Amino acid sequence: MALPKTSAGSLGARAKLRVIHPLPHSPAGPIWLDLANAEAKKGNRPLQLKPKAFAVLRHLCERAPQLVSKQELFDAVWAETYVTDGVLKNCIAEIRQELQDSVAKPQYIETVARRGYRFIGKIQDPAAAVQPPETPAVALRSHSRPGER
Repeated sequence: MALPKTSAGSLGARAKLRVIHPLPHSPAGPIWLDLANAEAKKGNRPLQLKPKAFAVLRHLCERAPQLVSKQELFDAVWAETYVTDGVLKNCIAEIRQELQDSVAKPQYIETVARRGYRFIGKIQDPAAAVQPPETPAVALRSHSRPGER
């Protein structure tokens, strides 16, 4: 299931949070993409993705399960900047490292030699998703009494 888009091509309001599952019967757990805040988690663990790596992951998820060419990724993520294949490979390696994914036995991102990449995990509609556990909020209050400083 691809992520919904609005008529303008940007992600719709419903696309704030996605649960992405790896292949069936995989020991890897689901990941959460918070598209509005450009953040990702695997379980409770925040993924440390640089902005361009997050943009690559997001674009692959938006196009899942279709093959995404390298050129399409260059156009989507780097728009009017010239970058080499090495830059894209580094982003994919960063994503795989954070997701604990493997090139030999991929659970999330499949490489199609000389053509591009494909997101192979299952994408769940956020309406059916259970929200990830939140980090407990800490309330800050003053211990002074009214009228004291």
